[in-house]
Amino acid sequence: MNDSFDFERYLADRFDEVAQRRRPAPSLDPILTQASRKRPLPRWLADLKEPPMRFRSRVAVGSPTRRLTMGLALAALSVLALAGIVIAGASPAPSPMPIAPVPPTWITGTVLRASSCSGSETSIDPGVRHEWNTECSPQTWTSSDPRLTGPVARRWNEDIYETDAGTYTVSMDAAYLQNDGGSWACTDSRLLEGSGSGSTAVTGGNFTCVGEGGYAGLSAIVVLEPSVGFNEDLVGLIFSGELPPMPGPPAAK
Repeated sequence: MNDSFDFERYLADRFDEVAQRRRPAPSLDPILTQASRKRPLPRWLADLKEPPMRFRSRVAVGSPTRRLTMGLALAALSVLALAGIVIAGASPAPSPMPIAPVPPTWITGTVLRASSCSGSETSIDPGVRHEWNTECSPQTWTSSDPRLTGPVARRWNEDIYETDAGTYTVSMDAAYLQNDGGSWACTDSRLLEGSGSGSTAVTGGNFTCVGEGGYAGLSAIVVLEPSVGFNEDLVGLIFSGELPPMPGPPAAK
């Protein structure tokens, strides 16, 4: 009886000893807990990332051929994606929708002078005096076509030259008209005898206007003639498209 009891206790001690040796060390618990929260990689990604495992020179897990094939396929897909991005970037932007032409319109009207003008910025270079950024605003343009009717900011730059024949001014004039339908940017260059308010025009005021906003695709030629009290009369033409291109030089003989 005692021999049997001692043997059983001996076996129980041995089993406890083996169980203690196989129990994970306390430091492994956090590692096992963290690992249990990680999702395994997809099979294709694991085959691509992890090299095959070998045992005694033989492949035990994985496939070198599959890993190489998947790597080449992924590289080919990357090249195709990059080529698509390059082609998309090089493709021309879609052309804007053409604007339907409108019938040409002859216009007449008046220009009412502005109530006040701002001074110009004056500077002097050898042989010329610059008077730039003079502005008289707002003028009021009233024409037989509402597209060229509304308040106008009138600005100009002038270069004044003293010659043996007298004082002459080269002027670059701009008029900016805006109304509910759109806007216009008009430019004009002219030659005047004298300078300032006492000058007289040698060439007339012929504005070339480009439509913007709701008037995009339209052009206009507006001719201004002096009227009573610094006011002006206007006539002109509104038409679709741009001005004719400048002709090239004659062919060499």
